[in-house]
Amino acid sequence: MNRRVFSYLSFVAILISAYVQAAVIPGRWEKVEALNEGTKLVVILDSKERLEGRLLSAESSDLVLDPDEGERLTLPKSQILKVTSQDRTENDSVSNGLLWGTVVGAAVGVPWLIWGLSYQGGESDDARAIGTGICLMSVGVGAGVGLAADAVRKSHEVYYVAAGD
Repeated sequence: MNRRVFSYLSFVAILISAYVQAAVIPGRWEKVEALNEGTKLVVILDSKERLEGRLLSAESSDLVLDPDEGERLTLPKSQILKVTSQDRTENDSVSNGLLWGTVVGAAVGVPWLIWGLSYQGGESDDARAIGTGICLMSVGVGAGVGLAADAVRKSHEVYYVAAGD
């Protein structure tokens, strides 16, 4: 395999492996316990019931919630499947959209690059230029689309997920 092709493929592999997203560790309550009192939450119980309200406290075995309507609720943590933010937040950085767009663009463009570098044994300057141009254009367009898509995306932040779900 040509050194240049190997270098390009290594670069794409590094881009793919660099994508690491901080996620909630199933069964761990640290993110909920770190929230400020009054944070608006959505709590999903193991009965699939959905409750909304403001956090009053996250005690050792219970979550105390002030629902939007009704009386204060003390929910056993053992019965909670998921806790998320009530509002859609902009907690997601655009860097992962940029990275995924770049990776997808590279996945489309690298075959063209390989074709251009290997066409006629790598002796064709025109094929190299075409392959390189298409690859760079694919990476650029992919990065732009990923960045734009991630910039408009808002999601609920997940604070807790039960283990095994």
